[in-house]
Amino acid sequence: MTVFTHLHLHTESSVADSILKLDQALLAVRADGQRAMAITDHGSLRSHFPALIPRHFGPGTSPSGVEPLLGVEAYLDAGLPPYPDGYPRLCHLVLIAKNIEGYQNLVRLQRWAWTHNLVIGRFPALTLPMIEQFHRGLICTTACVGGPVGRPVTLGLWDVAEDLFLRFNDLFDEDFYGEVSAHPLAEQPEINRAVALFSGRAGRRIVQTVDSHYLGPADWISHDCLLKTKDKRKSGYRYPAACFYLAPEWRVRGYGFNPEWIDETNRVAEKCSAAAEVRAAILTAASVRGGPQPSAAATAMTSEELFLSKTVPITPYDALRSVWVWAGLPPGGWSELAAHARRIKRMASVQSYPVRAFSRKYPNLWSMARGLAGLPRAVCPDFRHKILVSDALKDLIPVRTVDGLPVAEIDCVTARALHLPVRQTAESEREPHKGIEEFYRGLAFWWNDRPRQALRAFQVSIAAVPSAGIGTSLSIPALGRPCPSAGIGTSLSIPALGRPCPSALILARIRLAQSLRELGRQDESDKWLRDLRQDPHVDSLHLKKFVMAIGRPAVPVPGIQLELYPEVAVLSMPDSITPDFGEIRKACEPAVAAGIRDVIVSGPAIARLESRHSRAARLNPVLARFRKYLKSRAIDLHINLDISQIPSRIDPPAKSPPTRERNVSRSRQRRPIGAGTSA
Repeated sequence: MTVFTHLHLHTESSVADSILKLDQALLAVRADGQRAMAITDHGSLRSHFPALIPRHFGPGTSPSGVEPLLGVEAYLDAGLPPYPDGYPRLCHLVLIAKNIEGYQNLVRLQRWAWTHNLVIGRFPALTLPMIEQFHRGLICTTACVGGPVGRPVTLGLWDVAEDLFLRFNDLFDEDFYGEVSAHPLAEQPEINRAVALFSGRAGRRIVQTVDSHYLGPADWISHDCLLKTKDKRKSGYRYPAACFYLAPEWRVRGYGFNPEWIDETNRVAEKCSAAAEVRAAILTAASVRGGPQPSAAATAMTSEELFLSKTVPITPYDALRSVWVWAGLPPGGWSELAAHARRIKRMASVQSYPVRAFSRKYPNLWSMARGLAGLPRAVCPDFRHKILVSDALKDLIPVRTVDGLPVAEIDCVTARALHLPVRQTAESEREPHKGIEEFYRGLAFWWNDRPRQALRAFQVSIAAVPSAGIGTSLSIPALGRPCPSAGIGTSLSIPALGRPCPSALILARIRLAQSLRELGRQDESDKWLRDLRQDPHVDSLHLKKFVMAIGRPAVPVPGIQLELYPEVAVLSMPDSITPDFGEIRKACEPAVAAGIRDVIVSGPAIARLESRHSRAARLNPVLARFRKYLKSRAIDLHINLDISQIPSRIDPPAKSPPTRERNVSRSRQRRPIGAGTSA
């Protein structure tokens, strides 16, 4: 039996999307007997160079023995109809380097996408003309349900899907494959039929893949926690199914698809030799054998210098807070645990008793936190190290942009392990980029619930942006108090990049407003909110993120009526709306602030919510969450009850205290002397 090979896999370099660490994937693949594994992160080549380093898993063990297939799941602008809000509808496309020429073209494509076609400030999108120009040495598949076939088929555009399929078929010829999966998604069967139909007409082969984002089936809750808490607050976003794990071969064959599609994945892996060729080319071009310092010859032929990149990791404190918020545990308990969680350096060695008690009481949450710790929150420039990119390395070092600044997609540890020419930077080289450096420093403080330090860093970041001297300027109101370290006055002149507004500047203002709210400075936070709404350079996507992070404005929820009585509040909802938890909670805020003890929800909308779950004899999830929210504030929830059925708690009836009789066991009751004795 031919061994299966994963051709669609995401590591932690798919930031905020995958929790599968590279070492975990290599260990699991090697344990399953597979000889190769593709690395196809979303628009990123960051995991390629770490995969080229020989790995030893423990003393006495051999290297992984797994050959990495260097690839990417690229974003593609195929000209599909835009979303209703006007943003372009992008596709996914899996590209895998077959040889060193293919890897160089992959680096060129991604570098062009990051520097010339960054959609919405975050998606490096390729175009069909660019792929036609740099397609040699690459293997292409139709990717997942969001691919060039899946996306149009989902929209009902079968003709567009077939045209894109035939265009890639003519371009890549024998290196183009249709991709099918067994995910339990509503649109997956129709997309599989379309791929099989188009492949049969064009005479192309099909591969079966698993869009892996986490290690095992039980890890979907950790993945769900990462997705929902990436902005500190729990959101409603989630994957449509819990099936995106690194499935072993026996599980893939058990899906019942054509076995030839599984065997074809191994034949694709046998065509790829890019990893060995790139490793040899890097060692040759680095011109360093005795250490990490660049030689004089390498320095002389240097054509470019780039900052390295690094990640902002999830700390143990951040991981514990994320699982606490995800599980919906009471906020009061977290305030007691937070002080001890800050002292944790490594999740494997915990000395604090409250943290150990939490791990024993909630073992599943503790396991989730251990899995999240160390994953990247964001990728930022490493302003303390630069890599000397010679002409020989120019098409081998992957490049991305961070807030308009090109950086090498490789960290310092990996670069030194591969003997790449790396040097430390001087203070004068870091000074022009002080704004970006302080922004990511503030993000680290903000994610770890240090609002004062985050506020200070964001102030410095906003004030330091003019030193970059790029683009046009716009006037941004500053804080009420000046920042001594940055010299902020009443207003700032903030330069923008060539695009409408740099994402770091917008996010700095967003996080600054949220830090103000966390510090209780509500008026200043609302002022920044108003300024952001009036700023023409801020698009709706950033405003949506701001509203999600800061909270909805204090306006009444349309359609929900609130009536306040002594000790009782009544929420009435007509049949014309379908309320969610956020709307019900927002409408109930005046009742909570007034100290109400009972809340009644009634109306046709509530009856409709209850009818959906009446057969299961359980409370609707929306109402169950609302009841839990009220219970944490000592408020009782009543559903579809008349107000007269709630007893008034203003003047409770006087009750005499119950008499407590002493419970004395019969054996210890005192009896008169001589009682129970015979004469």
